[in-house]
Amino acid sequence: MVGSFNLAKYETSNAQYASFLNANQVPADGLWNGKRLVNSESKDLQVEFQDGVWKSKKRKEHFPMVMVSYYGAKAFCEWARGSLPTEAEWIYAAKGGIKSKKFLYSGGNNLGKLAWYKGNCNAQLHAVGQKTPNELGIYDMSGNVWEWCLNEKLTNESDSCIHMGGSWFTDQQPCQILSRYGNTPTHFSNSVGYRVKYQIPALGDYKGVPFSDSYIS
Repeated sequence: MVGSFNLAKYETSNAQYASFLNANQVPADGLWNGKRLVNSESKDLQVEFQDGVWKSKKRKEHFPMVMVSYYGAKAFCEWARGSLPTEAEWIYAAKGGIKSKKFLYSGGNNLGKLAWYKGNCNAQLHAVGQKTPNELGIYDMSGNVWEWCLNEKLTNESDSCIHMGGSWFTDQQPCQILSRYGNTPTHFSNSVGYRVKYQIPALGDYKGVPFSDSYIS
């Protein structure tokens, strides 16, 4: 059983993450408070550091943030006065909460209509919110990018942190709501991102970063 919470309708975007990096003056190497938040050496990172400022790469502003570690996802959420959802919260939201129709995937049983996955993505990531949302109006909880979940017992960098939902890179099975995968908190991938959970009402614009949230109970 989970309590009431707010969950972002969309996966965190590159534009939002660049705002976080700039607000905290994260240097070009992506290191902050002893943790590497982003893989600044990867060509798959869709934000870049130019003239002392982080910004989204051209035409990638509304694509989900990838090449971000668990630490990087968690740090953003805390800056935005939220957190990562727990695995139980993520599953509850993906199922549609009290509006659930018990679909196999988040929002339906026809994956092609509601998710970007290996079978329809043309081997690439897509901007958030282009497919059909689930019963709560939340987009992309199946497909597009895996989403980090909170590990409340994390003690070291060898521990596993769960990511859920499948991605553009996977077949259909990992996109099922109950499919469970994960990696170490230092893992970077061009198919792993996240979304923010709040315990407070929807924030609207926070520090110039637009957040759009769906209430779940």
